[in-house]
Amino acid sequence: MFMDEMIKCAKEMGISADQLKEALETRNDEKLSCVNACAMKHMGTGELPNLRDIFCKEEIECLLCESIDYMREGREDEGKSIITFVALIGYKDEPEVDRDGKPLLHRTTAVLYLIRNGYPKSWDIVVKELFKIYNRFDANYTDKWGWTHFHVACVSGIYEVVERFLELGQDPHCPTSVPYICPPIHYALYNRHAEVYNLLLRHGADPAVVHDWVCTPLHIISQDSLFNYEMAERFFETTDDAQLALMVNAQNKMGDTPLFYALFNRNKAFIELLLRRSADPNLPNFNEKTSLHYCILTVRDDDVVKTLFEISDEVRRPVQVNVKTKEGRTALLFAVACLQVHVVEMLLARGTDLSGFVFPSELVFVREMKRQRRCDKHFKLKLASGALAIVESLERRGYKLPRSDAMTIMKSFAECGLFNESADLAKSWNDDEMLTEKAKKIMMMPEQSCHNNDNGNDTDNKQVELSHQSLTSRLTVIRFSLKRFLKD
Repeated sequence: MFMDEMIKCAKEMGISADQLKEALETRNDEKLSCVNACAMKHMGTGELPNLRDIFCKEEIECLLCESIDYMREGREDEGKSIITFVALIGYKDEPEVDRDGKPLLHRTTAVLYLIRNGYPKSWDIVVKELFKIYNRFDANYTDKWGWTHFHVACVSGIYEVVERFLELGQDPHCPTSVPYICPPIHYALYNRHAEVYNLLLRHGADPAVVHDWVCTPLHIISQDSLFNYEMAERFFETTDDAQLALMVNAQNKMGDTPLFYALFNRNKAFIELLLRRSADPNLPNFNEKTSLHYCILTVRDDDVVKTLFEISDEVRRPVQVNVKTKEGRTALLFAVACLQVHVVEMLLARGTDLSGFVFPSELVFVREMKRQRRCDKHFKLKLASGALAIVESLERRGYKLPRSDAMTIMKSFAECGLFNESADLAKSWNDDEMLTEKAKKIMMMPEQSCHNNDNGNDTDNKQVELSHQSLTSRLTVIRFSLKRFLKD
């Protein structure tokens, strides 16, 4: 008998019969260890016991849930072997029924416990084993969070289980009152289960069904970082033009369109697909940020911005570069603040209006510079070269660098430690004959050059008092030294 085997296993593990009995009545490691040991033994011998001789229905479900906890805590093999064993011996769960004989479906089964408590490595194996135990596909259990067995089957992509549910009359839309639970077809799309997606379509699922938060299936596809072009094409093929026209520019509760999601995930193929399907690159979200603003602030990828510009031009819906957010900020200001040199060049080449351009504040610059310092050990070089390259680009388009902008740049450099050079670096600068000769000719103050600094103080300590001429001169020195550095 299985219980006798468990007692033997317990004794081998140094657990008395009384301790085992107590363990079986509570959530306890000894219980799971004994069950696991017996499971491994019986799976090897082919002798399959009846669990109901030892446990009641509630205890078996508790055992399954505790096995899932085992897996989440890193004891993957032990938890998986118990669940596999319960399925192997042929145990089947049966729903409770009310007075009229109708099944009571509001219950957190082990299937629903699995999806609510994390994804163990053996998800694919375990969820299939659990559906062998919970095989009443005319009974779609649901928990208080709105998850159902049918949702889990669609998330997991188990074709046979989804098909069986549908054959027994399951509504493919599986409506729920919980706002963050998506329709099953959304989960099939998001997890790239093409066969399950097609199966749901054949049983009447609406490919254009709108969800409260995510909004449309296009949002689902767009946010997939492992973008599946075939799934996207299949979606477009199975959705009529009128529905697509509405969905391609549909906005979620933040006002973001599918294009925003595709930009965020740098899905160039899908960005192009959306733009060629009439996605509007100039449609702002509810913060009045367009896809260009979003791309510069959030994506920070020059190639993505380039793709957005080029495809929009090809489909004759050019990106508007002078649009302002509700705070009055333009794409150029964002690009300058984020030190995105190539994006600044692209914007200027597209006729960005410089007449009302205002340089970002020191606070904005310092915040971005410190962000880059966390991300890049060479940030000082990139910081200086990037800022100066942006100034040069603006000046080539006729922008006159006022004293306030020069002060902003220099203060930001000082705040981020750009002038805290080591002795070796200072020596290397002095040893550079070309740099020395260039510095001698640059006036830092009236009647005073870099070479003739009588008081001996570091020039950066006097940056606040420096005139516009001296600030510009210092930028020239830094610009020249950077060019020399890059050339070498």
